[in-house]
Amino acid sequence: MKITRLPRGNAQFPKEKDPGDVVMLSNGDIFTWSGGLWALLGGRFIKEEVKEWVLGYLKNGWPTLSEAEFDLPEILTITENTKEDERWIRLMLNNMLKLAGNLESEKIS
Repeated sequence: MKITRLPRGNAQFPKEKDPGDVVMLSNGDIFTWSGGLWALLGGRFIKEEVKEWVLGYLKNGWPTLSEAEFDLPEILTITENTKEDERWIRLMLNNMLKLAGNLESEKIS
């Protein structure tokens, strides 16, 4: 699994990709290759500490769904959050859980 940070400008998503590869755009949005499309996890409106935690968590590969369900709620406690912050973090959390399930089922297939 690769994590790529794209610079500003006309940077292109990687042409060679494997399920679970992660790309972070310069605006903060984080995408994951899900075996046929780049799925948006979120990130644009999330604090930098949370994005860095997510990238650090994923650097060793995507967790199984049960691991993700156990680990990922931790992202709500990384920083002090307003209701708006929490809304965006929960959106990313839900997207990550869906992707963990999708990627796990791809491995099984």
